[in-house]
Amino acid sequence: MEARQDLRSQPLSLDQVLAVWLPRRVSAIEGTLSVLNLCEKFNDSTPISISIAGKPAMDLSLSTFADPLIDIGFLHARALLEFLGLGARKGKLVQLTKRNSSDIAIEHYSINGKSLSMVSPTDVFGAINMPQPVIEWSLVNIIETANKLIAHVTTGEVLAMAMYQQVRIGLESIPVLLQDHLYAKFEPAQEQPELKFERYACNSKR
Repeated sequence: MEARQDLRSQPLSLDQVLAVWLPRRVSAIEGTLSVLNLCEKFNDSTPISISIAGKPAMDLSLSTFADPLIDIGFLHARALLEFLGLGARKGKLVQLTKRNSSDIAIEHYSINGKSLSMVSPTDVFGAINMPQPVIEWSLVNIIETANKLIAHVTTGEVLAMAMYQQVRIGLESIPVLLQDHLYAKFEPAQEQPELKFERYACNSKR
């Protein structure tokens, strides 16, 4: 009997991360913000209908539709923050001090032979035109919610100081940080990666 072989995906290249992985997560955040707009206008039990190619496909409540998309947005946002070098510790926004050997992160990219730097909390506070506590609470809330309430079940406490609009500010700030500290660093003379908002993990035959 032939031994079973585990199928493993091919590792992402730096170019794939720039052109597919990062834009996909930015797109997910944009979708989450759109869903949050709906949640602000309508209550959770509001009925919605989904059509595909003009044909009714699904009837459900707003919360049934929105809750998974909001969770997905938090996970993607947390992944982007970690890519940039940001984490949370004891309710504070911190710069990461170590990576796993298999991680791909901002410091693996270089311009003219010089590696890009991780984004620091000071960088964040200087880039977003909001009071420092608001930015810190919102990003820490996103990270802790993703880590402790969505990715797995834990008794760990989540920072509860961030309000709805503050979380929105945090989500909106992440693409700005990504643009300022990664994409904007490439010189105009260099070939820019073609941004594709596609699902790299999806089966192309689906």
